[in-house]
Amino acid sequence: MRHVIVTFAAAATMLTALYACSSDSSSSSSSSGGKADSGADGASSSSSGGSSSSSGGSSSSSGGSSSSSSGGSSSGDGGSSVNGCTTFVDKTDGAADRSLVFDFDIATNPDRCMKVKVGQDVSWTGVSSFHPLAPSGGTTPSPIQATTTDATVTFTAAGTFGYVCSNHASMTGAIQVVP
Repeated sequence: MRHVIVTFAAAATMLTALYACSSDSSSSSSSSGGKADSGADGASSSSSGGSSSSSGGSSSSSGGSSSSSSGGSSSGDGGSSVNGCTTFVDKTDGAADRSLVFDFDIATNPDRCMKVKVGQDVSWTGVSSFHPLAPSGGTTPSPIQATTTDATVTFTAAGTFGYVCSNHASMTGAIQVVP
């Protein structure tokens, strides 16, 4: 029973992300007023503004927005949106983690819109024939190449380079590269 509810919650999150990607929102505002609680039995529950489900164990819901404390800060690019990215998590610090897990959760991961400096690398793990990585939108030519294996890209020129999962349109993002 727990697996069915967790699977339902994951499907609801994906549908919400698909809906968010399909709406035309050149200027959107979202907030995540949810919090996570851990009960005496060790069960946890989390909510971020949407509906919630309960399984007696853990539950989660997403209202289409998510926030994360990722050690970086968000900043606007002063330009147009690439794959829904209008703000970018600043990962320009030399010690910053610039790796992305390429799975369905990337649709709501703030790090999917990342800012790096020329010469820095970004790595994608979880790339496979089920989740193939491909360039999509933004500055061309893109150093992001279509692949079905994990990838690390060194960005040698400034620009905003979009990417997508070729099989799942909600799995998008962009890397903003600054001098």
